[in-house]
Amino acid sequence: PQTLYGLADSPVGLAAWIGGRSVVAKMAAPPKQAQSNVIRMVNPRFYGRDTSNRAFVVGAGQAQRDSNGSGAISLDAPTVTLDAEGANPTHIEAGKGVYRENQKSMDLNGNVLLQDGQGNSFTTPRANIDTKTGIVSGDQGVRGQGPLGQIDASSYGVYDSGKRIVFRGGVHARIEQAAPRRRQK
Repeated sequence: PQTLYGLADSPVGLAAWIGGRSVVAKMAAPPKQAQSNVIRMVNPRFYGRDTSNRAFVVGAGQAQRDSNGSGAISLDAPTVTLDAEGANPTHIEAGKGVYRENQKSMDLNGNVLLQDGQGNSFTTPRANIDTKTGIVSGDQGVRGQGPLGQIDASSYGVYDSGKRIVFRGGVHARIEQAAPRRRQK
């Protein structure tokens, strides 16, 4: 019988075939991407205390931490609870945010909603939270409503765990008086 000698039938041919296949495989493989310095987290929760020892909780649907040492954490669908252990904690949510760990601050933007636990609700395009002091502020307008009525203003500040709210610039308010109580005889 006659034998046909192909590349794979000799040691030199076999080595050439293996080497050629390796080169072809490397060319066909997708290029390796540079290692990313970003750390991704799903449903993260950060717990802390401000300088008055009030607890706060920061959460998000997703977070990306840049590992270059800047301490910046980008947040998707962030939530914040200030004075978390208090009788009336303040809850805040937004579309996006950045928590700056080194500065102990957070910038929120995109349909920011603040609720104070006493029936007051405020919406604003942007909010800054100082997690050292618990102060929430913003300068791109605010609209609120609650048991006392409605308010619109250009800027705001929330102090003392929501016990004091200051509105500035073009403030328009509508105070609703509760119906008078009838005396019983």
